[in-house]
Amino acid sequence: MNFENITLEDFVQCIKIIGSMNIPNEYSGHLFIGLQVQLIENTKQLLLVEWSHNQFESMVWDVQRIQTHDPLIVFTSKQRKPN
Repeated sequence: MNFENITLEDFVQCIKIIGSMNIPNEYSGHLFIGLQVQLIENTKQLLLVEWSHNQFESMVWDVQRIQTHDPLIVFTSKQRKPN
């Protein structure tokens, strides 16, 4: 699925992609183009993404405002196996 020209601002957690392996809940292969993210002091995480082949073309503003030392972007290697 493609997402174009999305603007996010004033979020604690911006984008979280978590899913299962079963269709229609498989969360691989998404493309985010023109993503604009305005961070605030309370932002804890910009991206948390499971699975693979998701691509992000974005501009992130005001990273220097973030107070946390935790990573803002997390790509996990977690792959869920069917039962």
